[in-house]
Amino acid sequence: MYHALALLAVAWAATRWPGGAVTAAGWLFVAGTLLFSGSLYLLAVTGVRVLGAIEQFMRKLVAELDNSWELTAADIDAALAALSS
Repeated sequence: MYHALALLAVAWAATRWPGGAVTAAGWLFVAGTLLFSGSLYLLAVTGVRVLGAIEQFMRKLVAELDNSWELTAADIDAALAALSS
């Protein structure tokens, strides 16, 4: 639900400030939704358990961001370390 609201916000922002950054933000929200939801749908349909790791990785990644809006290599490394532990 939050991604749907974010996509609406990006669509509104695109009408006010058209440009590459807003377009990229919209596509990144779409990609994130497809990766997260798509992996869960595939897990449910196929039963391939490794697909559940994508959901856990995304959860750890978002949790490690500490509500900052900047994703750095250190953030990704910390999320991967938390996932493997």
